[in-house]
Amino acid sequence: MKSNEKQLIESSKNGDLSAFETLMKPFQGRIYNFLKKMCNQGETAEDMMQETFVSVWKNIGSYREEAKFSTWLFQIASNHCLMQKRKDSRRPQVSLDATVHPDFSSDPSIVYETNDLKQKLDSALAKLPEMYRIIYVLKDIEGFRSQEIADMLGLSLANVKARVLRARQKLQTILKGV
Repeated sequence: MKSNEKQLIESSKNGDLSAFETLMKPFQGRIYNFLKKMCNQGETAEDMMQETFVSVWKNIGSYREEAKFSTWLFQIASNHCLMQKRKDSRRPQVSLDATVHPDFSSDPSIVYETNDLKQKLDSALAKLPEMYRIIYVLKDIEGFRSQEIADMLGLSLANVKARVLRARQKLQTILKGV
């Protein structure tokens, strides 16, 4: 853990809201993108990101440095997402918001291909069963190690590795059909 991050955590544990805001700032984009991919809705992701940060603030005193701070943070975000999924289970799922703001200074054909690829991937991710989607996003998009994912989700390392493999296979199958 970086010494600056450690200091910010300690200050946050002592009630320093400014330190907490500084600590959370680098994680905002990653948490939002993670929740957006998991929940399939931009607005829900914003709400859950706020709920995640409130939970982290309320529970930062219980954070033990046995795991990386980011692992602990993503575990809380995952839990909020899963709780929201349970609440929304009666509502139909909507595809991911694939709004992209192209850089018009780039070659338009590259922008088009990038947007098209992103939309196809987002659509395929939305079709993955939740148990595979969360594993895929944490591993292949967020870059967490398998052991960190196992700790976050309370799974065995072997189970995480098997689900990563199955998620990749299922995603490949879905993408072939697109």
